[in-house]
Amino acid sequence: MKLARLAVDRPVTMYMFYLAVILLGFVSLRELSVDLLPDISYPRLSVVTNYAGVAPEEIETLITAPLESAVSRIPGLRRVKSISKEGVSLLTLEFDWGTDMDFTMLHTREQLDNARDRFPEDAESPTIIPLDPQSRPIMTLALAGDRTLLELKELAEELIKPRLEQIEGVGSAEITGGVERQIQVEADPRKLALYGLTLEDVARRVDAFNRNLQGGTIRKGTFKYALRVVGEFESLDEIGEIGLLVTKEGGVVRLRDVATVRDGIEERQGMTRLDGAESVGLLVRKESGANTVKVTRLVREVIAQIRAENPGITLSVVNEQAKTIEDAIGAVSDELIQGAILAFLTLLVFLQEWKTPLIIGTVIPISVIGTFSLLFFGDVTLNIMSLGGLALGVGMLDDCAVVVSENIFRHRTLGKGLKEAAYVGTREVGPAVVSTALTTIVVFLPVIYVQGVAGQLFKDTALTVTFALLASLLVSLTLIATLQSRQFDFGVGKEERRRWTWGLGKFPVAERPLYAVFKAAGFLLTLLLSFLVQLFAFAAHILSLPFRPVLRAVFTGFNRVYGRFIDRYRRFLRWSLDHKGRIMAGTLVFFAVTFALGGLVRRELMPRMETTAFELDLKMPVDFSFEQTTEMAVMLESHIRGLAPVKTVLSQVGIVSGMESADPDISVNSTRLFVEVRKPKQLEEVLDAARERLAQFPDVAYTILREQSTVSQFLALSTAEIGLQIKGRELDRLKDIAGDLVARLARIPGVADVATNIGEGKPEFLVTVDKEALKRYPGLSPSTIGSFLVSAVRGRVATQFREMEKKYDILVRLEEASRENIEALLGETLPFEGRAVPLRDLVSYEVVRGPREIRRENQEREVLVTANLKGRKISEVAPAVDKAIASLRLPADYRVVWSGEREEMSRSFRSLALALILAALLTYMIMAAQFESLVHPFIVMFTLPMGASGAILALLVTGGTFNVISIIGLVVLIGIVVDNATVKIDYTNQLRRGGLPLREAVEEGSHVRLRPILMSTGSTLVGLVPMALALERGAELMQPLAVVVIGGLLFSTFLTLVLIPVVYEWVESRKG
Repeated sequence: MKLARLAVDRPVTMYMFYLAVILLGFVSLRELSVDLLPDISYPRLSVVTNYAGVAPEEIETLITAPLESAVSRIPGLRRVKSISKEGVSLLTLEFDWGTDMDFTMLHTREQLDNARDRFPEDAESPTIIPLDPQSRPIMTLALAGDRTLLELKELAEELIKPRLEQIEGVGSAEITGGVERQIQVEADPRKLALYGLTLEDVARRVDAFNRNLQGGTIRKGTFKYALRVVGEFESLDEIGEIGLLVTKEGGVVRLRDVATVRDGIEERQGMTRLDGAESVGLLVRKESGANTVKVTRLVREVIAQIRAENPGITLSVVNEQAKTIEDAIGAVSDELIQGAILAFLTLLVFLQEWKTPLIIGTVIPISVIGTFSLLFFGDVTLNIMSLGGLALGVGMLDDCAVVVSENIFRHRTLGKGLKEAAYVGTREVGPAVVSTALTTIVVFLPVIYVQGVAGQLFKDTALTVTFALLASLLVSLTLIATLQSRQFDFGVGKEERRRWTWGLGKFPVAERPLYAVFKAAGFLLTLLLSFLVQLFAFAAHILSLPFRPVLRAVFTGFNRVYGRFIDRYRRFLRWSLDHKGRIMAGTLVFFAVTFALGGLVRRELMPRMETTAFELDLKMPVDFSFEQTTEMAVMLESHIRGLAPVKTVLSQVGIVSGMESADPDISVNSTRLFVEVRKPKQLEEVLDAARERLAQFPDVAYTILREQSTVSQFLALSTAEIGLQIKGRELDRLKDIAGDLVARLARIPGVADVATNIGEGKPEFLVTVDKEALKRYPGLSPSTIGSFLVSAVRGRVATQFREMEKKYDILVRLEEASRENIEALLGETLPFEGRAVPLRDLVSYEVVRGPREIRRENQEREVLVTANLKGRKISEVAPAVDKAIASLRLPADYRVVWSGEREEMSRSFRSLALALILAALLTYMIMAAQFESLVHPFIVMFTLPMGASGAILALLVTGGTFNVISIIGLVVLIGIVVDNATVKIDYTNQLRRGGLPLREAVEEGSHVRLRPILMSTGSTLVGLVPMALALERGAELMQPLAVVVIGGLLFSTFLTLVLIPVVYEWVESRKG
């Protein structure tokens, strides 16, 4: 190989190249963005349309149905989900992964604008909200202190929010909770009727008296002046002095004569509480692509400044994503370092000398550092998935180097010089090393075809492992040869000492100074590098002195065990070659038993991460007021706070922010409690206590959700672990089926918190206009009556009162006594053409209840039934759930289907099965190209069932599950387990081409390749041990992958040492 010759003959070139790689790697590491998960475009949009005061059934007919029809023509649309609630329509549009969301948003906006023509006139325009996991708050802050809630809210709006949004990387700071000032004009209906005035008249007059107008320019003498008419209110007293009309006697009726002006608080719909005290919350979101950890650090610095400037307030950090990220990244980083150290120690035990392990050990750090540069140029962030790929690869990075170094060492023992051994040894195994590296890399190509969120998440892992393996392959074929060809000794023997010369005689006189400069620079760099290597070797020598007796004992014990192993292996290999039938039959039986045991392995979508927090979502009875909801929430919050393990409780009662309106589970009679406990093991204790307390309130529906390991948030699945959809037409029939299913699920062991979304909505006063009565009042229409009732109860914002830079709404409505109940309201009169018309003569009413909400999927009605798991996995309860569904007596055109995690799991598992098949085929193709044979690669493919058997046994022993992570581990395993068999068969073929008989070639190839196989396998296994143990919080996500690879590689290696030679000899003997 020319590359090997270049590495041996041009050492300085190699040193400079890798010095540049290291330099660029550190610079790239400094610039890489750090986040928990990959930054991808999430293919989902939400469309929110408000139509205040309208019941769910009317929302479905007037708003939701036209919108669903309009958006159904958007390209790439996979699913449309809708929720019609009182006063709001919520649509969720799900698109195929890979859809251009910028173009899709423009197309969606165009379709929504076209549908707007079919809306009622007083319905608001649809609002598009992109559902992106990156838009979730990275920090939650709570503001409290010795000020009123109004003052705290204004402090947050005027000081804290602007300061936070000025920070580089902060996208927005949203304020939640608190109260809002409002100027309220409450009119007396009898006085309005006396003067023939309406609320509309009052609102128009208030608006007309609160205007500043620009009048252009006007000339005075030789100058032109801008003309500005100032008419805005300067004080609240001015509002009461507004003249509404002039009586026949010439008197002026002022606003204060018919109404009261109050400086009040806007009607509350939400509240934020922290540890029992009401507070103002702030949700900090980052810009897309910003470094979460860096942004959080800058936000904390600003928070410290704000605290110092305002000693009377408390601005605390309730929750921050950066802590989770730092824990997870730190855990994976520690695993990477620990794995590298263990791999080095393994090589040291095998080789029992320092130089070769140190040379091989350089592959890991240089490959990792070089990978950082590739990640930076590939626009991949440092996240738990990419670092997990590095931690996975750390045990594989030295595999190529082990094979190359061991072959160089073998040639040196045959009497070759340093340079010749380095060159010949690298060239001889170069093709096999490239082939083994490619077989590992190509298994990641099918990940591109993995559908759903699993494919998006693991692209970063695939890219990282690919980059790392390519870097290690390059280092193994170049730098290893360079270092192995050098003595690294100042005091070389006299026979090797050469007289150093400048060598200027062969250059023209004019070029000699320039050449001398480069010659001197090269000499100094070589001298410096040699000095550093020698210094490191000297330091290692001194530091190792206390450990030498221990190492000597370890080496002695290892040699004794290894010698016995080799002797027994040779005897067993000969016996196996003589009894091929028994070996192959035993192997088949082992495969059959193992794969049968595979059915016992439980299945789930993603591994559960250890957590110390959970979310409790409460839904009070629909006729609860906000005050009643608050009372219930405070009582439950106090109970939970009284539990010893509880550290913090953050409560959000009702609608606390504008973003909450897009959440279908949020309303004025809902509550969310975010509870953090002190230790993960205490979580179940607190959950059981919360369930026991909630059981005392059967009218309160609740859902418990363990802390969203941002992976779960990323999946954007149902908030519960079990989700079922009942589909059909009639809501009453759907409600009956849901009640029956809930009762059946509640009896299944391991199923908890069973709930359904169906239920009666708020009681409504259905007001009907008497059209016969209207005939007595020509010109009076139902629209006029409806507008009067809406203005009387809800009021109308006439204008805004400016004070300093703040603006406050001026709301005009009837006084409280006239709108506190329906009888009082209908007892009022409607001014019409100088007459006071009694409302009771024009309308009648009845109390009705509609549905709480109406859900649809792809324009078909559905009801959701949700539940959580308690001590069991989804695969364990799924058969019982399926049995409960089958026992339902469903009418025609009604059906029950899985949703949420089970649905995503089925899709991901199907695509991962395809990835496994493609990975095996690609691996076979590469080996066929290397061996120029269709048979030999087929022999190597026997290692795949060996690896799968080991993976199944490892999962059974450790109690693991088949999930997306562990199946990705099986894909990775395909590329790893074939490496040893590939190298063994390649060397056996070389021996046979050299003239050795079949049996001797098989035995010699197995013996010669035994040590490098054990070395590379051992270093890979121990390198993955820290990841498999997952001792730190945040490392659980990648644990199943390491367990699968360790189990599969361990079993496949021992079977490779015996079964591959047996099959190879059997196949080759048949040819002859």
